[in-house]
Amino acid sequence: MYSTLIETLTYWFDSSGILLWLFIEDNPNGLENIHLLCDGDHLTVFDEQDEILFCDYIETDTTVGAFIDATGKSIGSPYALGFKVKWIQRGWQAHDWARLFVRYHQEGELPRRAELIKRVVH
Repeated sequence: MYSTLIETLTYWFDSSGILLWLFIEDNPNGLENIHLLCDGDHLTVFDEQDEILFCDYIETDTTVGAFIDATGKSIGSPYALGFKVKWIQRGWQAHDWARLFVRYHQEGELPRRAELIKRVVH
């Protein structure tokens, strides 16, 4: 079962300082209108001209952008744009994915608009 939500993308830090990818519904009414992006959700992200920047199912990857030890094994959380992050979308470079959410707003610049079809887990 899925539900459709339309609004903007943003990010938040959890208690350990890790960046989380969030979706906030239009006219938020408390915490129930803030959604963490999760595996299986379908996300479409639009630029300022309503061109699609991303349209696919979320597939989390915790190795892209992570530190690599001397043996080639990824260790720790991924990093993107100088932030420790929970995960990156599979197939994307860490910084490119983070730029969909982390924007240094110039005067008059609007947040990105997105559509989320949230996978409901039973």
